[in-house]
Amino acid sequence: MAILLIGGTRRMNEFVAYARHEHEVGRFVLVSGTSAQPGKPGMGMVWKNFLQTGVDFCVLRPSWFMATLPVVLYLSRRARALTRQTENLSEESPGSVIKDHSKIYTACGAGRIPFVCATDIAAVAFHALTDTKSHNYNRTSDL
Repeated sequence: MAILLIGGTRRMNEFVAYARHEHEVGRFVLVSGTSAQPGKPGMGMVWKNFLQTGVDFCVLRPSWFMATLPVVLYLSRRARALTRQTENLSEESPGSVIKDHSKIYTACGAGRIPFVCATDIAAVAFHALTDTKSHNYNRTSDL
């Protein structure tokens, strides 16, 4: 069974305690962002809780999502009219920008940040939960 938690870190930590004690859940995966650090505000407090309680865990810190980007790149060579593909992209229709300028504009400006597909993140989370040995570490954009 998988449960998606959304909300404050206090409630997330309470749920982890509940899952451990009431249902003997022994391993958790936290999907956060690249800036998360143990003990820092936000997801860092959940990560700190994992370390303090000694549960088996894996923290995934993916960078930017690219779920539809390959489709845009493929379609931009084949069609003029594209569906709206805006995930992490600053243009409403990046296909024409890619086609006309060979560029992708994002909110990171000139910074170089890798894109990662949500499917890959899910695959890593699956293995983190089901592998025989617990990983007990974090993974960043090199998923």
